[in-house]
Amino acid sequence: MDRLINTVPQSWAEVYRLYEQDFKAKNLHAKNYGLTLLRTGLFRYTLPKYNLPFPEGKKLTSVELKAAWKLMEQIPIHELKNALIYQDEVFTVLKCTLSIRRTYRMHLTKFILWNQQQSWWKWEVLATEKDREKRCPKMRNTRSFSKDKPRVTERPITRGCPNFQYTLKLAEILPDLQQELDLFLKFQTALVGNRNRQDQALRPVSGIGNVQATKRVLGGVK
Repeated sequence: MDRLINTVPQSWAEVYRLYEQDFKAKNLHAKNYGLTLLRTGLFRYTLPKYNLPFPEGKKLTSVELKAAWKLMEQIPIHELKNALIYQDEVFTVLKCTLSIRRTYRMHLTKFILWNQQQSWWKWEVLATEKDREKRCPKMRNTRSFSKDKPRVTERPITRGCPNFQYTLKLAEILPDLQQELDLFLKFQTALVGNRNRQDQALRPVSGIGNVQATKRVLGGVK
């Protein structure tokens, strides 16, 4: 599989495309049903933890798919180590049956194990963690050391949660507004200056969360 990798992948979208290549190469005469189940396991049952709105119907629309892929392109690969935990939280919110849980958990697990077997996996994850500690060391407070974890949704997610109820709908985000939101994300995640903490860029997941919060503010005043 290493022959297919010219550069080290950076996002969930990139590693998914590499996985898709490998899957199709090894299953020339089989249908791609496994890939379909994996995408559903990611789009419907994992990405809501990253503030992607729950799909409105049984089948994702083209607009919902576009939003899911855009979000996948922004989530770094080291976040895969949390994917099964987040998927389980979404299962609980949606009250999924045991059969649904087993099916989509199995395909997500295969995807994660495949990534962990690649030559770039250990290097990329360790490099990310070491670089993060070097640029932004853990702080000492009066109680304990703060934990450097990705900032994702901390509260239990529900369909009636204001995070989804008041946010701008995809159809309401005009091209000019989308461009401003993209620039806002780039501003947050780009390195600025040469100091350690004051000019430290946000992690992509934190930047995405701030963009989603901006959409909720705009949605509440429309």
